Amino acid sequence: MTGSHWGTLFDTGKKFKNDGTEIGKIKNNDDPRYHYLHFDPESDLPDMIIDFKHFFTVSTDYLYQNKVKRVRAIDELYREKISQRFAYYISRIGLPD
Repeated sequence: MTGSHWGTLFDTGKKFKNDGTEIGKIKNNDDPRYHYLHFDPESDLPDMIIDFKHFFTVSTDYLYQNKVKRVRAIDELYREKISQRFAYYISRIGLPD
């Protein structure tokens, strides 16, 4: 699945080739912009990549109202790691080239 069903909502403009360099860096979580999620082979979910540059907010009321519709929950330990990586990426200081 290429994600084209979302239209331009999540269009990052960057496509990655699976040649082992860029994707390998992301899969090892060596690129601070991305976080790679690997699920068990028995799971019905494919591996996913979180892009910290593109995010949106959802109200907690909406989340609680739609709790029964959720697909999957992430364990607390992994939520903490993702939260730390997101904070690290967002809090970086931009420097001119």
